[in-house]
Amino acid sequence: MKNEMAVARQYEVLLVEDNPADAKLIQDALQGSQHPVHVTVARTAESALDFLRKRDPHSALPPFNFILLDLGLPGRNGWEFLSTLKGDPFLKNIPVLILTGSQDQHDLMRAQFSMADDFLNKPFDLAHLGALVGYLEENWFKKKEQPPLSANRPFPSP
Repeated sequence: MKNEMAVARQYEVLLVEDNPADAKLIQDALQGSQHPVHVTVARTAESALDFLRKRDPHSALPPFNFILLDLGLPGRNGWEFLSTLKGDPFLKNIPVLILTGSQDQHDLMRAQFSMADDFLNKPFDLAHLGALVGYLEENWFKKKEQPPLSANRPFPSP
């Protein structure tokens, strides 16, 4: 019998965030999670699409497990990026988790209509950042079935 060592799966996350401080904070938190995570950061929708197209089904690069998307991007905004992504036959099945500071119910409805996979509050402090990472670990890293899209998931205070 072959003795095989279990290899921990590395998760690939594309973070589309134009604010360098927010991107660094989220990237560091994800890389500190209990799962091995590689985070690729794109500052614009255009650079995110470039990263995604380099990981098409014929590429040797591993596919992204999901995308964390800020809506307020320079140039093509997050909504336009989402529309382009969901219209691309090779990219449309990558889960997109909108990460926003918006509390607007209209944005939630638009996210549902635009086929976003989740709508999450952008963390404003370290406690909420930890709660966000815990939520992602439970619902997206160990994904068995997709959690329902809901209004700006409130993260409990630790």
